[in-house]
Amino acid sequence: PGAVATIPRPRCCLHHAPPPPRARARTAFFELHLCRSHRQSPPDQSKQRGAEIFRICKEFKLLRGRSTKVFSTACLYAACRESGLSKTLTDFAKIGFIRRQDLGAYYRLIIQVCNIKPKVVSPISYISRIASNVDPPISVAIQKRAIKLLEKLNDSRAGKDPIAFAAAALYYVCQLKNLKHTQNILGIAAGVTEVTIRNRINDIKKETLNDMK
Repeated sequence: PGAVATIPRPRCCLHHAPPPPRARARTAFFELHLCRSHRQSPPDQSKQRGAEIFRICKEFKLLRGRSTKVFSTACLYAACRESGLSKTLTDFAKIGFIRRQDLGAYYRLIIQVCNIKPKVVSPISYISRIASNVDPPISVAIQKRAIKLLEKLNDSRAGKDPIAFAAAALYYVCQLKNLKHTQNILGIAAGVTEVTIRNRINDIKKETLNDMK
């Protein structure tokens, strides 16, 4: 009997060539920023601005040797800060399972190279969020007292983390009312350290003492 002829297997759809690096980076960003956008719910304008910042960073070759996941998250965070949205590094770091320090370092690099001017966010916008993250939640009455306290602060807030000031104001009022919310509890709720809260409490005390003079 003669040899059986073998039919060559079709090659289509068996193996796909990997996409080029630029396409992989672009795809990774848009998949990631859509995920972030769904969970963090920034407006479409911030999403588009985040994509624009990402493209600018690529042109400056800032992604070389850096995590695309962290970098794209930092771009979206920078877009939110530029538009004045009260999003925090901790918000994005938790959702992306990213170290807050890494995200912060990338964010600072982005705003420096791209000349982004983040808008100053009022600490008052963080009061309700921090109060609801505490167990047990802080009452509305305490929140109102903390807001009034923050409204009196002027010079001491300049250039300092607004969410830390919000947490410090809540802790300060809780102590006046003999509530058992500790610096550690409020620090976890706000995503800042106890040391930072203590420093901001000192600023609040200095400011209130100056007002009394």
